[in-house]
Amino acid sequence: MNKVANILIYAVITIMGLIGGWQLGIFIYEAFSIQLNAYLVYGFCALIIGVIGFLFSLLVAQWLIKLGNTVRLAYQQLNLVDLFLGFAGLVIGLLVAYLTSLASNIYAIPIVGPYLPAVLSVILGYIGMTLFLSKREELSALLFSGSWGKGERSKARRPDRRFLLDTNVIIDGRVVEVLKSGMLEGAVLIPSFVLTELQYVADSADSIKRARGRRGLEVLNRIQKDFPTKIEIIETKGSGEAVDQRLVKLAKAQDATLVTNDFNLAQIARLQGIRLLNLNELANALKPVVLPGEEIEIAVIKEGKEYDQGVGYLDDGTMVVIEEGRALIGQTTVAVVTSILATSAGRMIFVRPLVK
Repeated sequence: MNKVANILIYAVITIMGLIGGWQLGIFIYEAFSIQLNAYLVYGFCALIIGVIGFLFSLLVAQWLIKLGNTVRLAYQQLNLVDLFLGFAGLVIGLLVAYLTSLASNIYAIPIVGPYLPAVLSVILGYIGMTLFLSKREELSALLFSGSWGKGERSKARRPDRRFLLDTNVIIDGRVVEVLKSGMLEGAVLIPSFVLTELQYVADSADSIKRARGRRGLEVLNRIQKDFPTKIEIIETKGSGEAVDQRLVKLAKAQDATLVTNDFNLAQIARLQGIRLLNLNELANALKPVVLPGEEIEIAVIKEGKEYDQGVGYLDDGTMVVIEEGRALIGQTTVAVVTSILATSAGRMIFVRPLVK
């Protein structure tokens, strides 16, 4: 797409240079009465200015494409109601400025008089646009909900929220249960590059990666089957950027909430000011609270990292480290909680058996 845009920009600016050079040749030929063939002069000037135009297009093409992409992304984020109200406020501000200029006859003011109407138009146009947008909820409710003359401040209908899923959260699979709970009210967005990454992982030579990729594809099929009206596949062009960077940019462009369980991606999204739902943080928040001094029943499954430690897990997956629990591996014991350690990956509970 960028290659086509580059060629188009080169062609347009070069053609403009040729036309401008031809007109310049006509002017030079007539102004200086050059004793040469007229078309030779026209063609020479057209060629020179055309080459200059082509060289200039090489310098500005990338800048114009970036500007166009910025405008396109800004337009995608614009709400139609905001666009309408901003335009209406601008028109009213310009009209007030025009009427004020006529009524006050500011043109008669010495020196600055001819320029004051333009300055007044800019100021009042901006004020009008700002005022209309600051009251967008009341105005949109009044204009589009049929509440003329009711004197009510009914709230404008908020658009459905949008949720963008990353690759890891799809492979994780817990998002299916979250969707069933009704917490994600709105459209669920799945970028095409996430589908490509899942396909790549599913075709990996590594058996573990291949199993993860296939699990992700199964989860996607389940989501599409259970929630066919919520799923929206977003087609995107390849850009060579990392998947995490593309997810952050897409979440910003779509004004979507990013759903992830990747700690690093979550940190980047927060720095970019993107709405975020971290499933790990949600799961940790919903885990039952265990306090020091409480007694719990725990099955000792394996050895711990330190000497004479055992390790077990609660029903919600929380790791429990049993001091002096190595001899109890394969058994279930009653233990008292001694301390709790919170980490980025979740909580770890340290306990000591009541009976060795």
